[in-house]
Amino acid sequence: MPELKLPDFIPVEPTKANGLDSTPPGKVVAGEYFVFALSKEDPLSQEIFPDYVARAIGFIDRYGIDSVDKVWLGRALYNAFEQGAKGVLMLAAVDKNSNLVAHLISYPEQYGKLGFVATILELEKDVEEPEIMVVGLELLKSWMRSLKLTIALPTTNTRERARLFQRYGFHEYR
Repeated sequence: MPELKLPDFIPVEPTKANGLDSTPPGKVVAGEYFVFALSKEDPLSQEIFPDYVARAIGFIDRYGIDSVDKVWLGRALYNAFEQGAKGVLMLAAVDKNSNLVAHLISYPEQYGKLGFVATILELEKDVEEPEIMVVGLELLKSWMRSLKLTIALPTTNTRERARLFQRYGFHEYR
């Protein structure tokens, strides 16, 4: 699988027109939304974290995933958040009212002949803002570089869902 290639990253500046007067520290503007990695030191991350965990656990039911245990996932997310674990990436996108509209969970994993890859455990977006994916995937790439990972591997339970990732530069790997 080739390295993930994305278009050049150009963050959108906040304006009155998109309803964002200023960008909170550590956040990147994507249309009318903020995209950022969760951190226990960040007040907004602390505020939305319980909803983030509930959303991640709900993802399991929404997509019929039987390979991830809900209790394990909840504990793993809480532990990673509390410990500030750099080995787990939790990205969120929120609107101007701090409502969670997208999330991504990734972690490094040994994957056969590919070696260590950034496994994308969950990726979900509720709104039709394409900039969320551009910004989110750029943040993913930055995190991957910090861990010296070159391959991002989304996990899916169906080939149809796997094909959805092709629009973002991913290729099917079996």
